[in-house]
Formats: sequence, structure tokens, C-alpha cells
Amino acid sequence: MPARPIYLRRRLYAPEEDWHLPTVSWGAAFVDLLLIVLFAGLIGFVGGHLLVTGLVSLYQPPSDPAEPQSMPIWAAQLVTAFWLMTILLTVWFILKRHGLSPVVFGWPARGETVRQHLFAILLALGVGGLAWFVSAMVAAALIAVFPGLIEGDLQDRFQTLNQIPRGTLTQNAVLMLLVGIQEELLFRGLLLPYMRRLTNSWTIAIMVSTLIFALAHLPYGVIAVIQIEFLALAFALVYVWTRSLIAVAMAHFMFDFVQISIILPLIERFVPPDGLLSG
Repeated sequence: MPARPIYLRRRLYAPEEDWHLPTVSWGAAFVDLLLIVLFAGLIGFVGGHLLVTGLVSLYQPPSDPAEPQSMPIWAAQLVTAFWLMTILLTVWFILKRHGLSPVVFGWPARGETVRQHLFAILLALGVGGLAWFVSAMVAAALIAVFPGLIEGDLQDRFQTLNQIPRGTLTQNAVLMLLVGIQEELLFRGLLLPYMRRLTNSWTIAIMVSTLIFALAHLPYGVIAVIQIEFLALAFALVYVWTRSLIAVAMAHFMFDFVQISIILPLIERFVPPDGLLSG
């Protein structure tokens, strides 16, 4: 009898609706994972950027060809929407291929209430906030111990964050909502249960999926990877506990929205332009 995951609220499912995929063979799960990586991951990311880069060059040619062209916020929204579409198509194909219910990838089950998901969102925000605080303490300790090594890393992170397109609060909210849904569906909704099926361990599945998610943010610097690993671990645990993709996607959106709309403008206002640690 397959082991049951940990739930905060108990559910009664048919075997084909259980999210650790007991009816999918190991070989079929491995093929599905390759499909997720190639189509939902690489093709969605690369294809979206190629498409939008062409559109930006066509409709907004740079005034100075020597200057690197920044991506407008509508283009970033389109890239993320394209990537999300490839993920949704992958989910649809997998569901049809195995005759599964969308519940296995975090879709709400019949009988769930708005109150349950609101509780799950608050839990995700609370656990995520605690993880972010702990990661900030770790980052502060590293800065204090290795100031010379960390300064360049923080400067690279600041420059990378500055490349994120920004617009009005509404435009920022749309972009961050798309990002939250896309990343949580890919890393928590798809990758996590498939890693559980292939390794037969929730612990290994959580550690591997969160590590991949954190390393995907390596352009933001080592400190950012450490902080994102803490936050991803928090989201993965909440997802395993609640099985609410809505909760982790909304919490992810709120963390990103606050960062791009509040934290970054404050950094730009108060941090000296010649270095984050100058002073």
C-alpha cells in the first residue's frame, strides 16, 4: 500500500488522484519528467525569450544599436505568459496520457472552500516570512564574515534586479502574478510529485526540487541563491502540508510584488551608486 503524504487537511481520493502518482510506472514517470524539463522548462523559457526579443526589435528598435536593449514590461509579461502556456500544455498532455485528475498537480478538489485556501495562503506567507527572515540573518552573517567576497556578489545581484522590467503597480502585479503561477506550477506542482515518484522519498524530492529552483536564480548571486533556497523550502513544505497550489502561488506573487514594487525602489533611493557596501 503506497505511503500517504502528510496532510493538514485529510482527503479521500481514488488512487489515480493521489498526487504521488502511484498508478504511473517508474519508467513512464521518468519520460514525463524529461518532457517537463525539455518542453515546460527549456522550450518554454528559450522560445518565449526568442519570440519576445524579435517582437521588441521589430516594434521598439533601439535608438543606439551599441546600447543593450532593455525589455519593456509588456515583453516580460508576454515571455512569462508564453512559458506558462507551455507548462499548461505539458500538464494537459500528461493528464490525458495517464488519465489523471488535475488534483494531482494542485488543482482544487471538489468540496474545498475559499476559507481553506485563505488559511493555506496565510500559512504560506507565515512560513515563507520566517524562512526569509532566517535567510536574511544568514546573509548578514556572511556579509559580516566575508565583506570583500560578498560585495561583488551583492553588486551583481543589484544590477540583475535592476534589469527586471517595471511599470505601474498594476503592470507589476500582472507580471509577478504570472511569475508566481508559472514557477509554482513548474517546480511545486510538477517537479515535486515526480521527484517523489522517482525517489520514493518526500525529503529527497523536496531537497532536489528546491535546489534546482534556487540554482535557476544563480544570475542574482550566491547570496540570492541561499535566500531563495530557504524560501523555496518553505513553499515546498506548505505545498506538501496543504496540497494547495493556490496558496504557494499567491504567497510567491506577494513576495515578488513587494520586492519589485517596494524594496527595489527603496534600494535605488538610498543605496549609493558606487557600491552596496560603500559608505
